[in-house]
Amino acid sequence: MCKSIAIEDKTKIINELKNQYDELNELKSKYELMLNNFICQKQFHLAKIVNKILKLQGHKVTEVSKEEISKEEISKEEKEELKKIFRKISKKIHPDLVAPELKIKAEEIFKNINEAKQNNDLKSLIELASQIESCDFSFNDYKNKEKNEEFKIIELEQKIIKIKIEIDLIEKNEDFKRVSAIIDLDEYFATKKKELKRTLNTLKVKKGEKNE
Repeated sequence: MCKSIAIEDKTKIINELKNQYDELNELKSKYELMLNNFICQKQFHLAKIVNKILKLQGHKVTEVSKEEISKEEISKEEKEELKKIFRKISKKIHPDLVAPELKIKAEEIFKNINEAKQNNDLKSLIELASQIESCDFSFNDYKNKEKNEEFKIIELEQKIIKIKIEIDLIEKNEDFKRVSAIIDLDEYFATKKKELKRTLNTLKVKKGEKNE
């Protein structure tokens, strides 16, 4: 067992875990909405003028969608998080560091986490991490199908660990940090646009072009 739990307490624990997961899921949805809205508005208000500035500066500009921008930014952060999670769980699950009876299972999982890292598969690594964290390597407990409530507890604990990691990833996103500090988005983008136009006009003067 991952934890020693009295039978009469299991239902209560399950309900508490469900409530905790629901609260976290609601928070994650709120964060995702904030981030996606900010990315959409940034693309709408600023992308064209930023591209003009880059072209005048001599950079090669490729038009990209807001989805591609989001993926590029998230990808960089996911790679950092992937390394962090890998370092943490690889120490816990290394075959040479676990109990002898868990060595075979540890070798299997250690192989899986290495494959996930090599493939930049953060989702799989998070799932593996949640299993390792919540079960403290007592993998044989998963074979006991009669302990349904214990499995529910384990499953919920894993889901909570996973969603906490996902929320942490969002909180580390630079756009999310930015939008979290903004009080008025309309004012923010209006100010940014003016700043970028001044930069663009300065560059145009240097190039002998007309200002906007």
